Amino acid sequence: MCIDTSTQTQAVNCGHPPPHLLKAGPVAPVPLGDPGVPLGLADLASEPRTVAWFPFPPDATLISCSDGVTEARNATGVFYPLAERLEALAHISSWRVADYLAEDLSRHTAGEHRDDITALVVRRTAPDCDATRAPDSAWRHPL
Repeated sequence: MCIDTSTQTQAVNCGHPPPHLLKAGPVAPVPLGDPGVPLGLADLASEPRTVAWFPFPPDATLISCSDGVTEARNATGVFYPLAERLEALAHISSWRVADYLAEDLSRHTAGEHRDDITALVVRRTAPDCDATRAPDSAWRHPL
């Protein structure tokens, strides 16, 4: 059954670096506009959060990282080059992206992490839309 064939998705940025979209072509940050304030601090903002729509085509991978990734430094103070590293990940399995980032970040910082390290990897697959196939009417919710 096909749920959604749209190639658009939406996100709200709550104070973190913008996510990056990996697909055929160059890796680019997703333009979400003003990052706003972190979750839990909305009362401090004068404006409400805004929703940004952006293309998320089939066979693309969306990577969202906390500032603990982008602000990680090596022994000489050089920041982790996330955009550069993501270029190398554009053609690997999305199942390996988070592992690769964790391993590469540990190499860059020599295992010295001074902030939270978070990465969310979402893969959009091509929808399986077969209009001739009926929904599975035998399925029942287990509760």
